[in-house]
Amino acid sequence: GEDIRKILLDHKNRTMGPYTEILLFEASRAQLFEEIIKPALISGRIALTERFWDATTAYQGSAGKVSLDIILPANKIASQGTEPDRTYFLIADVDVALERTGRTLDRIEKKPLEHKLRVRDAYLGIAKLEPYRVKVIDTTKNDVDFVQEIIRKDLLEYISRYGLDKTLLKN
Repeated sequence: GEDIRKILLDHKNRTMGPYTEILLFEASRAQLFEEIIKPALISGRIALTERFWDATTAYQGSAGKVSLDIILPANKIASQGTEPDRTYFLIADVDVALERTGRTLDRIEKKPLEHKLRVRDAYLGIAKLEPYRVKVIDTTKNDVDFVQEIIRKDLLEYISRYGLDKTLLKN
């Protein structure tokens, strides 16, 4: 899965089209799901990922202009029908976000500002449609520790609603 992701983010592949991107991202996700997420869920643990359904919907869908009629079924196939329970969208001013990366930008991160704004707007649209699931956190003026605390607190509240063990989030 990670090897596929490296191909996707490599600058050498700058002519890669949006349909190739979605198929490769979904292949990477399917492998991640099979190796890590599914075993965690089967054993009763919580699976946290850096990106999942909403990333594909925002990046390849709204920003990449691939129809949601293609993306949504592809998301379901890759995750064997498992949908995300919670998404945190960390938003910041574009200049602040780029400054914080502290590394060389990958192929997708190097796309023009217009693309980044479409991604942001897509995430905000998803959050508006599903406010019970998607939490938007403005990180522009907040440090990492503060943002982590917001997420930790929200996750603990979310988990407590379902009677799950709160000690799972201590590490």
